[in-house]
Amino acid sequence: MHTIENSFATPPEGRGQHNGGLREAILSTLLYYDIFAYPLTESELDVLLHREARGVLTDALHTAVRTGEVYTDGAYYGMTRDIEANVRRRHSMERYARRHWIAARIMTHVIKRCPFVRAVMITGTLSKNLSAPALDIDYFIVTDPGRLWIARSFLTVFKKLFLFNSRKYFCLNYFVATDALAIPDRNVFTATEIAHVKVLHGAEWYRTFVAANAWLGHFLPRWSAENMPQVPSNDRRSILARLAELPFLGDAGARLDLRLMRGWAKMWKRRYPELSDEKRNTLFRVDRSVSRAHGPDFQTRILSAYEERCARHSVSAAAPLSEESVVFAADHTRPTSAPELRHSGIQDAGFDPYVLPLGSA
Repeated sequence: MHTIENSFATPPEGRGQHNGGLREAILSTLLYYDIFAYPLTESELDVLLHREARGVLTDALHTAVRTGEVYTDGAYYGMTRDIEANVRRRHSMERYARRHWIAARIMTHVIKRCPFVRAVMITGTLSKNLSAPALDIDYFIVTDPGRLWIARSFLTVFKKLFLFNSRKYFCLNYFVATDALAIPDRNVFTATEIAHVKVLHGAEWYRTFVAANAWLGHFLPRWSAENMPQVPSNDRRSILARLAELPFLGDAGARLDLRLMRGWAKMWKRRYPELSDEKRNTLFRVDRSVSRAHGPDFQTRILSAYEERCARHSVSAAAPLSEESVVFAADHTRPTSAPELRHSGIQDAGFDPYVLPLGSA
């Protein structure tokens, strides 16, 4: 059995390109994670720091604790006075996550056998090595271009027939094709979610996904995939999947995929007639290369809570990137071995609403 050990590689102390700002960087990061009652260790904080700044992190943390801005139990740091309760909660959810990692690995063996699936990644709460009985497992699935809706339909039929439509261990919220790995929402929420993604199948596509979203360095300048806890990835292609793809190759497969996409769009329109077209398209993205099906927009709620906390502590919140910055980042970081990438994809993959609202900074 493989589980994540929440240990982060520790970058060298004192690095940075700009003077000052280390206190604000610490507070901004801890305020964000405090929304989820999720205290950080010093090594985690170093990797996930919201902005680059000169100074020794250990000294800055000790000063913040001494002045009462930050609380610690000796190993974890947070913005909530009763930090011991949050540490106990984190440890409890980490223990429960072991069960969900077993289930996620089993389900990945099912998903990878679906036609045209190229990568299976874990997002949401489990990607932070946390879980609880009320939480499900969120999958981020990468498919071949022009066959996304065939893959999605295959997996939905499997869920309905064999899992009785249960989403607890099989939550299929996000599909993207390999030509749509760059994510359009460039903010601290999405950057944090990408930083914590875990790949269970298709490690090469995970590396391409990270390269396509190099803009997250604007929000997490010290982050790198190598500094994050990882899980083993099973990258062997399924012979069964290869055989299942044969009937859907060529123009006939492309036409079927388009027909399925239109069918999904009509289904969501019938199911949610009370939603405006704009709101429905936000919650249920239908595109040849993207399928997103989410409930309430908790991304907006989280960003609002983060900005409110920062204002309360007189700390500058990390602002979203402009479209011009996004284009520049994508054009200058595309890997030479990756397929052509375009800007469409995930909007609000992330933490389960179950963990909101916790923390009381």
